[in-house]
Amino acid sequence: INVEERRRIRRQDMETEEEEADLRDDLAPRFDDKFVQYDLRVYMLVSSISPLMVWYHDGYMRSVRPALHNGYYGFKLDEHVLSFDQYQYYLASNQMTGAHFLDTVIRPYVSKVIEYIVHSARSDITNATRASASKAHSQLFALNFVTSENFEMKFVGISGDASEKGFFVEHGNIDAIIANMKETLRELVLEMRTAPIAFLRMKRGDTFGNFSLVFSEMEEYQYGKKYDPCKEIGFAVKRSRMFVSREHLAKVADLQNFVEKQHASHLREMKKYVAKRWDYCKWKKSKEEQASCIRSTVTLRYKNYVQKERIPYDPNYVGNKIRELQASHRPGKVPSWKEAAGDTGDT
Repeated sequence: INVEERRRIRRQDMETEEEEADLRDDLAPRFDDKFVQYDLRVYMLVSSISPLMVWYHDGYMRSVRPALHNGYYGFKLDEHVLSFDQYQYYLASNQMTGAHFLDTVIRPYVSKVIEYIVHSARSDITNATRASASKAHSQLFALNFVTSENFEMKFVGISGDASEKGFFVEHGNIDAIIANMKETLRELVLEMRTAPIAFLRMKRGDTFGNFSLVFSEMEEYQYGKKYDPCKEIGFAVKRSRMFVSREHLAKVADLQNFVEKQHASHLREMKKYVAKRWDYCKWKKSKEEQASCIRSTVTLRYKNYVQKERIPYDPNYVGNKIRELQASHRPGKVPSWKEAAGDTGDT
C-alpha cells in the first residue's frame, strides 16, 4: 500500500473513531450517579399471561448517601425508608415540589417504564413453554429506580426473585403497605383464575385494591391498540435515556406552579382573617381602641404567615398594617344591623 493509501485509511479510521466518540457522548445518560438522593422501589405484578395482564403497585423510597449507593443492589440497606405518601408530604411541606408530584410525574413515568419492559420482554413472558405449563401463571417483580437531587429519575434494574434479600424491606413506615399488597395480590390472582371475565372491560389506570392496571391484552384486543414506544416514552427511549428529564420536571413545575399558588394561598388566608376582624374593630370610637382591638389578630396571622412562608419576621409589620387599615377606613354612621343588635362600637 502506498503512502497516499495509508493516509486515506488513517483519515477514515480517525473519522470513524470521532463518530463513535460522538455516538457514545450522544447516548450517554446525563444522569450523574454521584448525585443520587433516593432509591425508589415499585412492584410490577403479572397476574396472568393468557391473557397477559400487568399491574403497578407503590413501593417505597429509601434515602441514601451517595457514597453508600451501589447501583442495582442499593436496596440491601434499609435505612431511612419512606412510603410514597410520606415522601410526597416531605416534598410538598418543604416547598420542593407540588402537592401532586408523585401522581403527575413519578407514577406515570414508572407506569410507562413498566409497559415498555412488558412489551420488550413480551415474547419471553408469554412463551409457549410457560403458557402451556400454566395459563394462569403469575409473578411479582421489583423495579428499582434512583432519583437525583434535581428530582431526575432513572431506571436501574428489575428483579423477579421474591426470596432475595431486600425484595421486601421490613420497616415500620411500610410494613402495613407491604402486608396489604401481599393480601391484595392473592385476591387478585385468585379472582383472575376463577373469574377472568370480571376483568374483561378493565382499562389502563383501573384499579384492584392498590394495584393499578398498566397493560391488558384484552383491552389491546378489544380496542385494537398498538404499542408505540416512540409515542409512549418518546425521546427518552430514542436516546436510550430511560429517566425523567430536567425539562419534563420544569414543565410539570410550571403547570403546577406550586410555590406561587401556595404563596397566594397563605397571603389570602392572612388577609381574610384580618379583614374579618377589622370589620368589627373599625367601628371603635378612637384609633387607640381600634389598634387595641385588631392588634392580636394581625400579630397572630402574621406569625402564622411567616412560619408557612419561611421568611424573616418584620417587627414593623404589625404597626404598619394597623396604620394602613386605619387610613383606609372612613368613619361614618354605624351600620343599621349593628344598631339593631345593640352594638354601637363601644365594646
